[in-house]
Amino acid sequence: MVICLGMGYSKSSSIDSRKAGSVIKAKHAHTADSFVGTQQEGRSDMGLKAPGIITFMLSVILVVVAIVGKFFGATIPVISGHEFYVLLLAHALLVLGCMMRGL
Repeated sequence: MVICLGMGYSKSSSIDSRKAGSVIKAKHAHTADSFVGTQQEGRSDMGLKAPGIITFMLSVILVVVAIVGKFFGATIPVISGHEFYVLLLAHALLVLGCMMRGL
C-alpha cells in the first residue's frame, strides 16, 4: 500500500485523500502553537512587543547612515570603517526595544 500524504493521493481505497490531508494538518497543529507564544508544558511567553517610535527611528537612522557610509563612500567621522558595528548596534537597539518595556 503506497500513500503520498503530502499531495493527498493514495493508491489504497481504504484511506480517503481528505482524511490524509487532515491528518497532516492535525499532526502539525500543536507544533505551530508553540511558536506563537502560548504557554505549553512549563514554557512561558516572552511577552515581546513593538518597539517605541523613537527606538525604531533611531535604529533606522543608524542603518541608513551605515549603508551610506559603506556603499556610497560618504566620510562620516565616527562611523567610517566601523559600519558593521553600527549595524550591530542598530539591531541590538531594536531587539532591546522589542524586549524591554518603555524603551
